[in-house]
Amino acid sequence: MKKINRRKMIIGTASAGISAIAAGLFVSSARAETELVTFFHTPDSCMDDGGGDVPWDLNTYGNIAIAGNYVKLTDTIGRYDETNFLYAYDYDFVIPSDATINGVTAKYAAGADADKDYTPWREVYEMVICLVRPYGVDDWEYSPSLTPVADPPSSSLTRWTSSLEDHCHDSVRDLIYVGGDAETWFNDGLTPAQVNSQRFGLAIKAENPFNGDRCAWMDKMELKIAYTIPQTSN
Repeated sequence: MKKINRRKMIIGTASAGISAIAAGLFVSSARAETELVTFFHTPDSCMDDGGGDVPWDLNTYGNIAIAGNYVKLTDTIGRYDETNFLYAYDYDFVIPSDATINGVTAKYAAGADADKDYTPWREVYEMVICLVRPYGVDDWEYSPSLTPVADPPSSSLTRWTSSLEDHCHDSVRDLIYVGGDAETWFNDGLTPAQVNSQRFGLAIKAENPFNGDRCAWMDKMELKIAYTIPQTSN
């Protein structure tokens, strides 16, 4: 498990006190009073968290939380080079404090072009996909990396093959899913306080194993939470 320490991080105020409907919940018909799954939440913030050879350009292309925006690398990556971690956080979850977290699903879009001018067609491989949770007072901790899954399953999901031009025309076709309603990512699970924290998020990096340069891009990076609340007696 990877722990990444930072000297300083600004912690914002989380929203609270909203109803289950306002929070965007799917309710299980089998046990409506206990099993809940949120809608996918988008991050309010993202940052470059290091750990590779080439950083992400957060100034030119803006925050992935803004509709229509995406994040690209500041430069191309050569063979065997890695991108830095792109860390999305501040998802505004409001999970009840007495809930049990059952699983987390991540959804994102990613691809690569031959250069920063969006010349298609190249690809890169994913290396690490992790959840991030608070650790201590002002640090955060990475989960073990998970392998992407899809519906229907696809053998190409570990490769970012789509060009940005194609993504802009059809953003749904590039979606990649990781985790699930029964996958907590961390070996010791997650708590509602961790999920509700501003620092709770998703971090992803990629590698170029091919000859020739690539310029990766990333979009979406959404999360949803499956959880159970205790039965209430009449």
